[in-house]
Amino acid sequence: LIRIAGENKCVKHHYCIIFEDYNVPKPRPMPRYFIEMSFKGTRYHGWQAQPNADTIQSVIESTIQILTGKVIETTGAGRTDTGVHARYFILHLDS
Repeated sequence: LIRIAGENKCVKHHYCIIFEDYNVPKPRPMPRYFIEMSFKGTRYHGWQAQPNADTIQSVIESTIQILTGKVIETTGAGRTDTGVHARYFILHLDS
C-alpha cells in the first residue's frame, strides 16, 4: 500500500509498497562558500580543469582536498585562457 495524505491506495494487486513515515526530515542543503581571489595565470592553462593540463581550478581543488580530505568541486564565475591573469575572480563551492 502507498499511503498518500492519510489515504491507503494499492498500486497493483500483486505488488504493493508500504511507506510508513512521511515526517522524515529533508536533508539540509550544503552551505555554499564564495571565495574572492586573484591569480597570475602565466604557468597555467586557464581557469577550467582539463585532463593533462595544469589549471587554476585543478590546483585549488587539489589543495582543498589536501586540507579537508574531501573531494570538493568548485565553480568559477568565468573562464580564462592559457596564461591570462585575473585581478578579481569569484568561485564558489558547496561543502
